[in-house]
Amino acid sequence: MYGIDLGTTNSVISKYDSNTDTFETSELLPSVVNLKTRDVGRVAKQQLYNLDENVTSSYKVNIIHNYAKVASYAVLRTLKNQVNDISDKICISVPAYFNAIQRNMTIEAAKRAGWNEVLLINEPTAAILAYGHKNKGVFCVYDLGGGTFDVSLMQVDGRYRTIGTYGKDLGGDNLDYALVELFKADIIEYIYPVKFEKKHYKQLKEILNSTKHTLQKTKEDTKFYYMGKEYVLTVEEYKNSVDKVFRETLYMIDAVLSTHKFDNMNIIFVGGSTRDPYLRDMVKE
Repeated sequence: MYGIDLGTTNSVISKYDSNTDTFETSELLPSVVNLKTRDVGRVAKQQLYNLDENVTSSYKVNIIHNYAKVASYAVLRTLKNQVNDISDKICISVPAYFNAIQRNMTIEAAKRAGWNEVLLINEPTAAILAYGHKNKGVFCVYDLGGGTFDVSLMQVDGRYRTIGTYGKDLGGDNLDYALVELFKADIIEYIYPVKFEKKHYKQLKEILNSTKHTLQKTKEDTKFYYMGKEYVLTVEEYKNSVDKVFRETLYMIDAVLSTHKFDNMNIIFVGGSTRDPYLRDMVKE
């Protein structure tokens, strides 16, 4: 049976081989869909850069809405075709805080994609299993993805037990939105009399997302270009812009840990947003 990480930013399908203790994994698929042409992945992402208003992304948390369910179906169907999965059974990871409606909509999208039996697993539990099913102890799973955040305290002793959990709609998108607000006023003034519309906002967000990743890797001020003009995102501006989002996750960690104390605890970072070196330093402190 295959398992799917249906992510806000990217999605992937994988199958575990117990005989070789290895995973057969598909190519990472951007969770971007053109609702008109039904293009999915990198093609749709390029269309987003080109200001196509039919392209949607970051719809995961809005799965209760029809457009998001259609987009989820399109991604799931593409993943199924990638590995030529002809089985009727699939396991999909979802945020631990997802409610019954969001879970049911995810199941409906998967059934429409061709699976009759759909199992859901909470993302922190999936992270523990991926980290190493043979490891025992107490784990704090810090899962900050593109649009969702979970922090879960879990104990592994032959069984997998969730001691406490907290989560909400929060992730890398919020970091990108904060960066858009940082530059938006200057850009609006520069492109006048062109009206700064939603499509421009989405395009700028994607450009700043790429800029953010470069800055995180280099830890240096990073240039980017928008409509022919050069801008610079400094490290100090970046830290100040994203500090509020990072600190909100720390408050949720404190809430989970406030009633549970352990002498030895392992931290597992999950989700693309946790690659940020400044965030990791904050969490470890």
